[in-house]
Amino acid sequence: MTDIMALLNKARKENKALQSTWNIQFCAIENPSLIAYLKATDDLSNILLIVVNIDPNTPQSGYVQLPKGN
Repeated sequence: MTDIMALLNKARKENKALQSTWNIQFCAIENPSLIAYLKATDDLSNILLIVVNIDPNTPQSGYVQLPKGN
């Protein structure tokens, strides 16, 4: 568990987009066992797409619809 927490803290430290809670944008995904969202900094210098499998027993796959850029 300590290794996972160390990896998460490292990711948060290295990615400014993960250092705020207001900047989350959920993405459409066709598989109900997956959740997908974007996190980005205001200047878009750090953008992350996160896809989470909420089914603890089965690997999942699916298509994510990304928002159109401006």
